[in-house]
Amino acid sequence: MGVSTDVATVIRTALDQSKFSFFQRSFSDDDGYRVDEFLVRYSYDKRAKTEIDYLLSLMTYADGAKILAFFGSNTHFYDHDRRNQLLEALQQYLSRFRNPKVVLRSTDPVLQTRTEAHYPVNSGLSEEIFTELFSDFRSANYSFLRWMNETDHGRQIPADDDDVQEPAPPEE
Repeated sequence: MGVSTDVATVIRTALDQSKFSFFQRSFSDDDGYRVDEFLVRYSYDKRAKTEIDYLLSLMTYADGAKILAFFGSNTHFYDHDRRNQLLEALQQYLSRFRNPKVVLRSTDPVLQTRTEAHYPVNSGLSEEIFTELFSDFRSANYSFLRWMNETDHGRQIPADDDDVQEPAPPEE
């Protein structure tokens, strides 16, 4: 079972399957490291069509280290227990690897600045960090959503799909 399927299993287990869907893409970054990205879409209130997006970006380095960049949105409308459950499950998943870290990124589109904070997985995540983690998310997931909309390669992963296939690389 590959990394992608493992992450998919963690997400499926941690979230209410009737209310969420998620999308995946995998690619190599400029330095040749493997990146698995997951966009988790949670339907908080189907009648009001309220959706919450999370973007998980898991980078695998040559030495086996894993870095998880995690973005979130709409904190005030989200069930804190469900959010905490997902993060705890992801922390437990990452703890199996050497040197795992959680990276929180904050982007200011006006000032065009980006800040990062790195936390070892075993340090835990405080409520203060949660608040920062789930602040403004729109700019963080823009490239993923644009990629999904502009190509045919974004594939929704069904909740019961045990054999997750990676999407084909974008055509030049």
